[in-house]
Amino acid sequence: LGETLSLCTLLRFSTFDGMQLLHTGVLSALTCALGALQLPEDLHKIDRLVGGIAQIWWRKHQALAEGLDQDGSPHEFAQTATPQDEEFGGLDLLQYLSGAEVLG
Repeated sequence: LGETLSLCTLLRFSTFDGMQLLHTGVLSALTCALGALQLPEDLHKIDRLVGGIAQIWWRKHQALAEGLDQDGSPHEFAQTATPQDEEFGGLDLLQYLSGAEVLG
């Protein structure tokens, strides 16, 4: 999944797209996505995996936010982070990010 071949990119995106990344934060998304995989030793491959997770996370949350906007509901997000978990997730995190590159 971490190779540079175009087929690996498709496999990477389809694998991560099938995972439950909605309403997750950075750490929980990485735990969810990488928990089932054995990380490669090559840091470039790890970077491609993390970048793929970031892009899929971003696309899923952008689609969710756009769906809320089309429904006419206000674009305010409830703060769901608590002192116990201290991790912003989902739309709460999305409002503070400028793009998927920030996550990857």
